[in-house]
Amino acid sequence: MNFYGLGVKYGGFTANPRDIFDECIAHNFWCMGFDEKEKFEKLIDDVKIGDIVFSKAFYFENPRDFSIRSIGFVTDKNIPNTVPDEFKNKHGFAVQWTTIFKQNWHLLSTDDFMPQGFMKGIPKDNSRVGTIYRETNDSIILKIIKEMNGPSFK
Repeated sequence: MNFYGLGVKYGGFTANPRDIFDECIAHNFWCMGFDEKEKFEKLIDDVKIGDIVFSKAFYFENPRDFSIRSIGFVTDKNIPNTVPDEFKNKHGFAVQWTTIFKQNWHLLSTDDFMPQGFMKGIPKDNSRVGTIYRETNDSIILKIIKEMNGPSFK
């Protein structure tokens, strides 16, 4: 089982980003905003049913502010037919969202979660700022597992 961080803002670093978080939650899916982006399409292809996913918020102006908005698991490699038409031809998959935070859950507020990188909090390849990335930081993975099994599991 792998863990993947998912962006839920189309054009996250543009002047007019569009937040699709509510649509993803309401229709149990996630999709990439780009029409084509080979690097991300490969990652999407690597995702398997049962993998843990989380919608992320990353603020480039403050690399210590990395947070999670929801946690779920992949239930199908295809986007459900019930999504609004604008999402039907996007690259993505079905997700059962199990934990939805009322306020973003901030993870990178202490040095415990700071991977080595050119800016603390950003891996050398800038993966956390992308639309999808595979999380490999053991501290973050453990924190997500504890949240899924802990008293605040929703």
